[in-house]
Amino acid sequence: MKNKKYLSGKFAYLKSQAEKLIAKDAITMPAKLPENMQEILYELFTHQIELELQNEELRQTQEKLSKSQKNFSDLYDFAPVGYMSISDKGLIVEANLCSADMLAIERGRLIKQSLSNFIVAEDQDLYYLVRKKLLESKKSQTCELRIRRKNESLFDANLKAAISSDIDGSSGQFRIILTDISEQKKKDGLLRKEIEEHQNNK
Repeated sequence: MKNKKYLSGKFAYLKSQAEKLIAKDAITMPAKLPENMQEILYELFTHQIELELQNEELRQTQEKLSKSQKNFSDLYDFAPVGYMSISDKGLIVEANLCSADMLAIERGRLIKQSLSNFIVAEDQDLYYLVRKKLLESKKSQTCELRIRRKNESLFDANLKAAISSDIDGSSGQFRIILTDISEQKKKDGLLRKEIEEHQNNK
Protein backbone atom coordinates (compact mmCIF):
# COMPACT_ATOMS: atom_id res chain seq x y z
CA MET A 1 0.00 0.00 0.00
CA LYS A 2 2.81 2.42 0.89
CA ASN A 3 4.58 1.60 -2.39
CA LYS A 4 1.42 2.35 -4.39
CA LYS A 5 0.96 5.68 -2.62
CA TYR A 6 4.63 6.51 -3.21
CA LEU A 7 4.41 5.65 -6.92
CA SER A 8 1.16 7.56 -7.49
CA GLY A 9 2.68 10.57 -5.73
CA LYS A 10 5.85 10.22 -7.79
CA PHE A 11 3.96 10.13 -11.08
CA ALA A 12 1.85 13.12 -10.02
CA TYR A 13 5.04 15.03 -9.26
CA LEU A 14 6.59 14.09 -12.61
CA LYS A 15 3.45 15.12 -14.45
CA SER A 16 3.40 18.50 -12.71
CA GLN A 17 7.08 18.99 -13.60
CA ALA A 18 6.32 18.12 -17.22
CA GLU A 19 3.44 20.59 -17.32
CA LYS A 20 5.71 23.32 -15.93
CA LEU A 21 8.29 22.62 -18.62
CA ILE A 22 5.60 22.76 -21.31
CA ALA A 23 4.33 26.08 -19.92
CA LYS A 24 7.87 27.44 -19.68
CA ASP A 25 8.62 26.58 -23.30
CA ALA A 26 5.24 27.99 -24.31
CA ILE A 27 4.31 25.02 -26.44
CA THR A 28 1.29 25.97 -28.53
CA MET A 29 -0.99 23.71 -30.49
CA PRO A 30 -1.97 24.44 -34.11
CA ALA A 31 -5.17 26.46 -34.01
CA LYS A 32 -6.84 24.53 -36.82
CA LEU A 33 -6.76 21.22 -34.96
CA PRO A 34 -9.98 20.00 -33.35
CA GLU A 35 -10.13 20.66 -29.60
CA ASN A 36 -9.99 16.96 -28.69
CA MET A 37 -6.90 16.55 -30.92
CA GLN A 38 -5.22 19.43 -29.14
CA GLU A 39 -5.87 17.72 -25.81
CA ILE A 40 -4.39 14.47 -27.15
CA LEU A 41 -1.27 16.25 -28.40
CA TYR A 42 -0.91 18.04 -25.08
CA GLU A 43 -1.10 14.71 -23.25
CA LEU A 44 1.50 13.25 -25.62
CA PHE A 45 3.86 16.16 -24.98
CA THR A 46 3.32 15.79 -21.25
CA HIS A 47 3.92 12.04 -21.39
CA GLN A 48 7.11 12.50 -23.42
CA ILE A 49 8.55 14.90 -20.88
CA GLU A 50 7.49 12.61 -18.01
CA LEU A 51 9.47 9.79 -19.65
CA GLU A 52 12.50 12.03 -20.08
CA LEU A 53 12.35 13.01 -16.41
CA GLN A 54 11.95 9.38 -15.37
CA ASN A 55 14.92 8.36 -17.54
CA GLU A 56 17.05 11.02 -15.93
CA GLU A 57 16.07 9.84 -12.45
CA LEU A 58 16.81 6.23 -13.44
CA ARG A 59 20.21 7.27 -14.78
CA GLN A 60 21.06 9.04 -11.51
CA THR A 61 19.86 6.05 -9.49
CA GLN A 62 21.98 3.71 -11.63
CA GLU A 63 25.04 5.87 -11.03
CA LYS A 64 24.44 5.77 -7.26
CA LEU A 65 23.99 1.99 -7.33
CA SER A 66 27.19 1.53 -9.34
CA LYS A 67 29.12 3.68 -6.89
CA SER A 68 27.65 1.81 -3.93
CA GLN A 69 28.49 -1.54 -5.52
CA LYS A 70 32.08 -0.45 -6.13
CA ASN A 71 32.43 0.71 -2.52
CA PHE A 72 31.07 -2.62 -1.28
CA SER A 73 33.41 -4.52 -3.60
CA ASP A 74 36.40 -2.55 -2.30
CA LEU A 75 35.40 -3.16 1.32
CA TYR A 76 34.91 -6.87 0.62
CA ASP A 77 38.14 -7.40 -1.29
CA PHE A 78 40.45 -5.30 0.85
CA ALA A 79 39.11 -6.30 4.27
CA PRO A 80 41.86 -7.44 6.68
CA VAL A 81 40.14 -10.82 7.16
CA GLY A 82 39.19 -13.62 4.81
CA TYR A 83 35.59 -13.71 3.59
CA MET A 84 34.28 -16.81 1.84
CA SER A 85 30.92 -18.17 0.74
CA ILE A 86 30.59 -21.94 1.06
CA SER A 87 28.16 -24.08 -0.95
CA ASP A 88 26.06 -26.95 0.40
CA LYS A 89 28.82 -29.26 -0.92
CA GLY A 90 31.43 -27.47 1.17
CA LEU A 91 32.99 -25.78 -1.86
CA ILE A 92 34.23 -22.19 -1.92
CA VAL A 93 32.02 -20.23 -4.31
CA GLU A 94 33.17 -16.71 -3.41
CA ALA A 95 36.33 -15.43 -1.75
CA ASN A 96 37.93 -12.04 -1.22
CA LEU A 97 41.55 -11.19 -1.93
CA CYS A 98 42.58 -11.59 1.70
CA SER A 99 41.37 -15.21 1.67
CA ALA A 100 43.54 -15.97 -1.34
CA ASP A 101 46.54 -14.27 0.27
CA MET A 102 46.04 -16.16 3.54
CA LEU A 103 45.90 -19.49 1.71
CA ALA A 104 48.76 -18.56 -0.64
CA ILE A 105 46.77 -19.30 -3.77
CA GLU A 106 45.33 -17.27 -6.64
CA ARG A 107 41.71 -16.39 -6.06
CA GLY A 108 40.63 -17.91 -9.37
CA ARG A 109 42.13 -21.26 -8.36
CA LEU A 110 40.57 -21.06 -4.91
CA ILE A 111 37.00 -21.06 -6.24
CA LYS A 112 35.27 -24.48 -6.32
CA GLN A 113 37.85 -26.00 -3.99
CA SER A 114 36.76 -27.55 -0.71
CA LEU A 115 37.77 -25.52 2.33
CA SER A 116 38.47 -28.83 4.05
CA ASN A 117 41.47 -29.25 1.74
CA PHE A 118 43.19 -26.43 3.63
CA ILE A 119 42.37 -27.63 7.15
CA VAL A 120 44.88 -29.96 8.84
CA ALA A 121 43.62 -33.51 9.28
CA GLU A 122 43.56 -33.31 13.08
CA ASP A 123 41.16 -30.32 12.97
CA GLN A 124 38.74 -31.63 10.33
CA ASP A 125 36.27 -32.72 13.01
CA LEU A 126 36.17 -29.19 14.46
CA TYR A 127 35.14 -27.80 11.09
CA TYR A 128 32.58 -30.56 10.57
CA LEU A 129 30.95 -29.83 13.96
CA VAL A 130 30.84 -26.09 13.26
CA ARG A 131 29.03 -26.70 9.96
CA LYS A 132 26.65 -29.18 11.59
CA LYS A 133 25.73 -26.88 14.50
CA LEU A 134 25.37 -23.89 12.18
CA LEU A 135 22.93 -25.57 9.81
CA GLU A 136 20.94 -27.05 12.70
CA SER A 137 20.68 -23.94 14.85
CA LYS A 138 21.02 -21.22 12.16
CA LYS A 139 23.19 -19.39 14.74
CA SER A 140 26.78 -18.35 14.06
CA GLN A 141 29.50 -20.75 15.22
CA THR A 142 33.17 -20.18 15.98
CA CYS A 143 36.20 -22.38 16.39
CA GLU A 144 39.99 -22.24 16.26
CA LEU A 145 41.82 -24.55 13.90
CA ARG A 146 45.02 -24.85 11.90
CA ILE A 147 45.12 -24.02 8.22
CA ARG A 148 47.61 -25.43 5.74
CA ARG A 149 48.50 -23.01 2.97
CA LYS A 150 49.09 -24.07 -0.61
CA ASN A 151 52.83 -23.76 0.06
CA GLU A 152 52.45 -26.24 2.97
CA SER A 153 53.10 -23.66 5.73
CA LEU A 154 50.64 -23.59 8.64
CA PHE A 155 48.87 -20.84 10.54
CA ASP A 156 46.38 -20.71 13.41
CA ALA A 157 42.99 -19.35 12.43
CA ASN A 158 39.78 -18.26 14.04
CA LEU A 159 36.89 -19.43 11.89
CA LYS A 160 33.44 -17.90 12.23
CA ALA A 161 30.60 -19.41 10.22
CA ALA A 162 27.24 -17.70 9.76
CA ILE A 163 24.18 -17.72 7.54
CA SER A 164 23.75 -14.20 6.18
CA SER A 165 20.43 -12.54 5.38
CA ASP A 166 20.73 -13.12 1.63
CA ILE A 167 21.29 -16.88 1.99
CA ASP A 168 18.53 -19.41 2.53
CA GLY A 169 19.72 -21.45 5.50
CA SER A 170 17.85 -24.52 4.32
CA SER A 171 20.05 -24.63 1.21
CA GLY A 172 23.10 -25.56 3.27
CA GLN A 173 25.06 -22.51 2.13
CA PHE A 174 26.85 -20.23 4.58
CA ARG A 175 29.57 -17.62 4.90
CA ILE A 176 32.90 -17.81 6.68
CA ILE A 177 35.15 -15.17 8.22
CA LEU A 178 38.71 -16.41 8.58
CA THR A 179 41.20 -14.55 10.77
CA ASP A 180 44.89 -15.34 11.13
CA ILE A 181 45.55 -15.47 14.89
CA SER A 182 49.08 -16.93 14.71
CA GLU A 183 50.74 -13.83 16.16
CA GLN A 184 48.21 -13.60 18.96
CA LYS A 185 48.65 -17.29 19.81
CA LYS A 186 52.42 -16.81 19.81
CA LYS A 187 52.14 -13.84 22.18
CA ASP A 188 49.75 -15.78 24.44
CA GLY A 189 52.19 -18.69 24.52
CA LEU A 190 55.11 -16.44 25.45
CA LEU A 191 53.03 -14.78 28.15
CA ARG A 192 52.04 -18.14 29.64
CA LYS A 193 55.68 -19.23 29.57
CA GLU A 194 56.76 -16.07 31.41
CA ILE A 195 54.05 -16.57 34.05
CA GLU A 196 55.08 -20.20 34.56
CA GLU A 197 58.76 -19.27 34.86
CA HIS A 198 57.91 -16.51 37.32
CA GLN A 199 55.88 -18.92 39.45
CA ASN A 200 58.64 -21.56 39.32
CA ASN A 201 61.21 -19.00 40.49
CA LYS A 202 59.20 -18.09 43.59
